[in-house]
Amino acid sequence: MVRQLNEALTRALHAQPCAATYIMGGAIAEAFPGCAVLETEDCSFDVTLYADKGKCSLMVLDTVRPQVKHKAEYVSAVKSVQVENSLCEVLWRGHRFHTFFLTTSETVRHYLIAETGPLAEEFFSEVCRWCDQVHGEILVFAHGYWRRDEGLVRQIASARFEDLILDPSTMAALLDATEGFFNACETYRRYGIPWKRGVLLTGPPGNGKTHALKALVNRLQKPTFYVRSFIGSQCSEEFGIQAVFTRARNVAPCIVLIEDVDSVVTAKKLSFFLNELDGFAQNEGILVLATTNHPERLDPALVERPSRFDRKVGFGLPEPSLRSAYLDRQTRLWSEGFQPDGATIGRLAEATEGFSFAYLKELCLSSLMAWVSADGAVPMEEVLDAQVEALRKQVAAGTPAIPEHVRDDDDD
Repeated sequence: MVRQLNEALTRALHAQPCAATYIMGGAIAEAFPGCAVLETEDCSFDVTLYADKGKCSLMVLDTVRPQVKHKAEYVSAVKSVQVENSLCEVLWRGHRFHTFFLTTSETVRHYLIAETGPLAEEFFSEVCRWCDQVHGEILVFAHGYWRRDEGLVRQIASARFEDLILDPSTMAALLDATEGFFNACETYRRYGIPWKRGVLLTGPPGNGKTHALKALVNRLQKPTFYVRSFIGSQCSEEFGIQAVFTRARNVAPCIVLIEDVDSVVTAKKLSFFLNELDGFAQNEGILVLATTNHPERLDPALVERPSRFDRKVGFGLPEPSLRSAYLDRQTRLWSEGFQPDGATIGRLAEATEGFSFAYLKELCLSSLMAWVSADGAVPMEEVLDAQVEALRKQVAAGTPAIPEHVRDDDDD
């Protein structure tokens, strides 16, 4: 069996994707005579995650040279394991299974080997049912597979609208488009309107779009699917798009969250994305939240048709009153000995025309560090004025207030 499976895997990995699955399926049927073999590409059948949560045991066998990728998320301190092209043994409720993971350039196919067909179907259904649920986490789709990001959950749990300086009209529009949507299910159905919505947050970077999204997810308390990329090393963009919307339909009402939609959805696959967003499939109860720094780059088919992103909420550069409120909140965290007074805050708010919230945050941080470096010898007002002049040059040059590799998500 070992030699047979290894030879078949070698042939499969050198073949076209459609031929690879046929080759491997035949080899597995021959290697396990008399057993039932269930084949699936359903991403809900995440037996690795199921085992990781203690629902079954899974052991990678060395009969076929296994490929197990380990990945550490340093921001959230979460480690993930991705099994590829490997034969595994599974123990579940006193039953013994084998499962083979075949990973090609376009998809991941699972072969579930069981004593009988009904037993294979029972295990398959149970794994899919459990994985389709969101158990208090945020499901993140990236690199062609799902993972649960506990770090992102903690960030969202601490995100509140009270911590966001936002124009009242923008806040009202945002809550009406999201909270109002989930509260209006019966109204939609009474008038025969499909209960689905797309909301697009637009505006230059650094003005609170990301913080607003996290605060919304925290407030709405709905299952949430966060899309980092539809493209994976082992799956096509079409597979990724379909996987996300299929899973969302299975657990709706829910939220699908796509940051920087202009870069996540490629022009080549826009029509496929639109079909999943607004095609024949029923997206009842799905709220798609997306952001973009560059709405002008989006295809009109995506933003101008009402049934797609029918609500748009702008996050523009803050007005003087909002700049004043933000600077006042940030500097209140400083010790009383060098907090600027109200008149200074007002003058700074006028002097920072064109600054985003990210630049205002950098103004406070850089001023505090400069004051500390000078051992307090320079009055804080002078330090603030100097930093305003330095940052104004960066604003004019279009330089990010904080480098991309160290930028806090809340700055967007």
